[in-house]
Amino acid sequence: MNQYRDKITHQNLDEFLQSAPRELIIRELVLRGNFSEQQAGDFIDVYFNEAFVSLDLINNQIDKNMKILEVGAGICIFSIFLKKSGFNIVALEPSINGFSKFSIAKDVLLEIYSDINLEILDAPAHELKLMDRKFDFIFSNNVLEHIPNLKDSWLGMVDALSLKDGKMIHHCPNYFFPFEPHLSIPVIKYFPEISKYIFSSKVKANLELWNSLNFISYRDVKDLAKNSNLAIVFKRELLAKAFVRIDSDPLFRARHSSKFFLIAYKLIKKTHFYTLLKYIPPSFSTPMTFLCSRK
Repeated sequence: MNQYRDKITHQNLDEFLQSAPRELIIRELVLRGNFSEQQAGDFIDVYFNEAFVSLDLINNQIDKNMKILEVGAGICIFSIFLKKSGFNIVALEPSINGFSKFSIAKDVLLEIYSDINLEILDAPAHELKLMDRKFDFIFSNNVLEHIPNLKDSWLGMVDALSLKDGKMIHHCPNYFFPFEPHLSIPVIKYFPEISKYIFSSKVKANLELWNSLNFISYRDVKDLAKNSNLAIVFKRELLAKAFVRIDSDPLFRARHSSKFFLIAYKLIKKTHFYTLLKYIPPSFSTPMTFLCSRK
């Protein structure tokens, strides 16, 4: 574990992202996809920034002797970084409907970094059961909420987990907490149609994304882990840290700039409830990060 801390840091990732040919990437996105130059730049900036969340997610968990799988690698920039840093990483990215922009950006980045030979599995997670592949460490960042057949996909990941010391860690929203973070609107897990009706213009503008959501919750994850005989540990204080990120991360704040969210955010900050956020148990908090391992 010390080897990981010595060899990969936020500074390493920042230097890698700063060295990426941003203007070339933007130009290719404009040429190949339905992007304006501004949209392409904003898109790349958001997902480059999210790479730091992925780094924090796996921090102190991996080493270069492990076989690692990133599930839902998106534009693959973080997997490219890990591969370039000497880690044995495979990226699973099925390029499903509703995420065409990711597919275009992924193709552009894989062409630019073709020399590192990152292996891509162009398949949904449930097909991992058919591949006869084993990984020591599996992770995902804001992916599980978009998987339509979550139970089968979970079983596919469990099947691909090494029998000895296999672990996986995931980060995603907890929809028991009545908030949809992609659109920054309130939502009730069992009655999402109410939000779709009240916030119809916002949902229609992001319909493909909305239709991809499965509204995963803490209880869903607990049941999945129990039924697959995995030990599970939830990270605490994530809601409090999300509020800190609102203050410290301009890109993250811009993505949560809806009128509803800003009113709720200002109200919470002005009350004593803000100081109590870190004490909220993971079952009632969002997002959620959890580590699963074989018993």
